[in-house]
Amino acid sequence: NNWRQIQRTQLQNLWQEETTRDSESRDKNLNATFYTNYLLNDSNSLGVRYNFSRAPENQLEGISTSKLLKDSTLYEEGISIGDNMTQSSTHYANLYYNGKIKEWEIAFNADAMLSNNKQSTYGKETFADDEREVPMRNKTKNSLYAGKLDLTHPLWGGKISFGAEYSHTDSKNTLIDNSGLL
Repeated sequence: NNWRQIQRTQLQNLWQEETTRDSESRDKNLNATFYTNYLLNDSNSLGVRYNFSRAPENQLEGISTSKLLKDSTLYEEGISIGDNMTQSSTHYANLYYNGKIKEWEIAFNADAMLSNNKQSTYGKETFADDEREVPMRNKTKNSLYAGKLDLTHPLWGGKISFGAEYSHTDSKNTLIDNSGLL
């Protein structure tokens, strides 16, 4: 992936920023899905679905250059080199039941999702004789649990329905900066 951007801003002086980026990425992704549905009888069905996805290696390498010109004269120049490695995995499960027991209609649905993401980033920046290295690690964990139950029963020529819903989400993000800059 290569791109170039030029931005001009006219103030007291004409400022022009030229930015280029050359990057290359390599991705490996694995996915597996299992699901089954059962029709127990004319009034009852249930099913389950499980999906697992894994990205053992998603890597992005890139170099960016930046030039800042003031009235067509070089004012500042910089270069950034970056290397980013990400590993992630996600588990997703769904369970449902739709049925009728005696006069009760029942609809139940539950979901669960767990994901982990580990990212290592290395950056080296050089601007106006100032050079710094920025190594960082980032860990993200997410979880979601949700369920819904609806019950319906005949009542006085109509129907009465009631139910419950539950959901819980949790997200944790840890950033480790070994450079001391942040």
